[in-house]
Amino acid sequence: MVFSKLKIAFLFAILALGVSSSLAATTVGERQYTLKIGVLENDAPASMRLFTEKPSGIGYELVDNIIRGLPLKPSYVFYQNRKQAIDAIKANQIQVLVGSYEENPDLDQYNISSTSPYYIDELAITTTKKEISMVEILSLIFNRLFMITLIGSLLIGTLFSIILFFLEKDKHPHFKDCPTYEKVSYSFFTIFSCFFRDLLYDPVTSLGRILFGVWMILSVFVITILGALVTSSVLHLMNHGGHSIHNIEHLRNSSVGMLYGQTRLEKLLKKSGATTVEFLDSTTMFEALRDSQIDHVATARTNLNEHYKLHPEDTTVLVTSTISLGYEAWTLYMNKHYGNVIFGKPLIESFNHKINTYRKDFQLYAICSHYIPDPAHCVF
Repeated sequence: MVFSKLKIAFLFAILALGVSSSLAATTVGERQYTLKIGVLENDAPASMRLFTEKPSGIGYELVDNIIRGLPLKPSYVFYQNRKQAIDAIKANQIQVLVGSYEENPDLDQYNISSTSPYYIDELAITTTKKEISMVEILSLIFNRLFMITLIGSLLIGTLFSIILFFLEKDKHPHFKDCPTYEKVSYSFFTIFSCFFRDLLYDPVTSLGRILFGVWMILSVFVITILGALVTSSVLHLMNHGGHSIHNIEHLRNSSVGMLYGQTRLEKLLKKSGATTVEFLDSTTMFEALRDSQIDHVATARTNLNEHYKLHPEDTTVLVTSTISLGYEAWTLYMNKHYGNVIFGKPLIESFNHKINTYRKDFQLYAICSHYIPDPAHCVF
């Protein structure tokens, strides 16, 4: 009897041990490791947290999609400015940083690497609208193409006047009993009045009629081109106001604001002779531009458009140049060694593989379409 009770107790003990071992194995297999992710709050469209507690943006949604298939539990840390966020990943307080950051080799010494780029955008120059002088108006209207067209048409008109003079001087009724200088002046007046659609002259020779017909066709094209050039110049003045950035050389000896950490842009601006001024966020940077603390701002065109959405009043006082400084590619910053112990390889390898896959199968295109009107920037 005692033996039977001991046997039953022994069986229960073995069963309990098996269950606990199974639970322990399940816990280890389903264990999730915390991944600390830094997110810039005011860096649309890469990352933002404007009106709700839940963040959003191209970079945030990309990271969120990637870690869904991994045994990782995201822990988000939000930052107000770029330097604060970069200092955090340098100190290993976070393992991933989301924002409009471009590749920066200087961070390699802190064991920070950049992933494959997920977005590419044009770098634009923005400045304040200025009162434009009459000299600037004239230089804009009488540009190089306008002057070439105008001078060329005057030379051709002069040639046609001389030919008309020799063809008609002895045969046209208007030229009878007239001195030579009056015949010449009348030929010039006839040709250039036709240039402005005023037909005062009827040639009497066949060659004269052919000459006049050719000149009428040419004059239509020339007047159309000149009118289009003047119209485009006036529209440019109405839309953009007066600004002096028509060439990158115009940045020389001027102060240009840029966001913190854009090392490649900084080198480009310094090479053009500009003085760079770094800002921790775009709001402060554009405030400095409006207050004339800096001359210009260099930033991604998408960031600029997002700024205008939040501050539509700036569209009336700021103007963007038509020139482009180049392009920048946004990446994620990651601790290059994170994941070696957990996965046997750096986590950044999994991120790069997913980013490239998302780009090829247009998942990245779909993500970008949630935030920008031209998602082709994500599948470059």
